[in-house]
Amino acid sequence: MPTGLLLSAPAGEDARLLRAALTVESLLNQP
Repeated sequence: MPTGLLLSAPAGEDARLLRAALTVESLLNQP
């Protein structure tokens, strides 16, 4: 997982959108 993006993620709505995108990406990357 791109922890660098999580560490540098801004707070608020941007962080929510980033977490949502990472969640979707992780679901798509499942075998």
